[in-house]
Amino acid sequence: MTATRSTIAIFLFSLVVIVSCGDDLPTDHGAGPIDSHFPNAIGMLWKYQVYDSLTETTDTIWFSITDTATFGADELVTERREKHVVADYFGWRYLHFRADTLEIFDDSVGVSANERIVFPLELGSSWTGPVAVDDTSTVTLVGQIEVPAAKFSNGARIDRSWNLDFEGGGNWSQTWVVPDVGVVSRHRRSQFSDGTNITVTTNETWELIEYDLTTFGLRQFPNKIGTAWVYEEIDSVSGGLDTVAVTFDTVTVTIVDSGRFESGDSYTLWEFVSRNGIDTQYVVTGEERLSFLHDTIFSPLWDIYYDFPLAVGRTWGLESFAPVPEVLDKEPVVTPVQPFASSFHTRMYGGGFNDYWTQEDWLVPGVGIARIRRWQIGFIPWMNRTWTLIDYYLAN
Repeated sequence: MTATRSTIAIFLFSLVVIVSCGDDLPTDHGAGPIDSHFPNAIGMLWKYQVYDSLTETTDTIWFSITDTATFGADELVTERREKHVVADYFGWRYLHFRADTLEIFDDSVGVSANERIVFPLELGSSWTGPVAVDDTSTVTLVGQIEVPAAKFSNGARIDRSWNLDFEGGGNWSQTWVVPDVGVVSRHRRSQFSDGTNITVTTNETWELIEYDLTTFGLRQFPNKIGTAWVYEEIDSVSGGLDTVAVTFDTVTVTIVDSGRFESGDSYTLWEFVSRNGIDTQYVVTGEERLSFLHDTIFSPLWDIYYDFPLAVGRTWGLESFAPVPEVLDKEPVVTPVQPFASSFHTRMYGGGFNDYWTQEDWLVPGVGIARIRRWQIGFIPWMNRTWTLIDYYLAN
């Protein structure tokens, strides 16, 4: 599965277990329909605060779009990575969008869906769901909804019920969907009745606390002749006897040439200038991969490559026995040249023959690498090096 997806409501619904039924959310009745304009690209990220009233615990759950695939003419399947921060749980879910209908699957599109959304979301519109004959959803409110992430004026609330019985048991949910954002709030309640007593089995509240819909495909990485970045380098080197020597330098990286190898892969030649001299590296692009190839002398970018598009939870291979590289998070990064509201924070490892390294990078779409932190031990001098962007120029 690759490329882009109409994840449209994708994460929106991934919050399958959202609970609690409450009408106390601030809302205004509205009119206009909510169509299927939902985030739909690899790399988008949502974070929710989830409160379980039964256990009186709160968790943070991340949903990241990590892959997509298209079937037939108009069927799109989106893979979503799910991370429960407190519970330390990871999982996947899949969203299948066909024409005006979105279906959410817990594990595989080969089994029955768990939820269905039919667009456009107009006040009073309703549809049947995939779980049971009494699985029904209705849009009961269109208007304002406020959550920790923001206040939205154009949300639609979907009230759903399924597997009800005559003794008070069943399932209910209320889900707020905002176009171009996704699911922003959800309450879900489930209870079981034995004919005499009712036992609540699920009662959760989900609220959107943060979301970042930026994406980072290979074409968004500046890689033209004339592009240049200037970094402040801070390097800590062991001086022996528990002493550490800290040195400072300025490193200018400029793209000076480009071409194509016999293999057909395109490359650009990057020149690194510091007080230690001049070094060069080939930066190779092929399909959706960008690789830094070792050239003459050691470089802090040695053994590095990225598979695009970047997305939290995605990993890619590395010729090493160490853990595979991954995108840890999307987060702001502050540099002397300017603060960047969104960056992809990556981490990778490598080594062998008693030479081991770890590197973390912060990559900004349309800018490149804003920050690098590298640790290394082994035959070469021990390293604890940070590069921070202090200036840059992007060639047209």
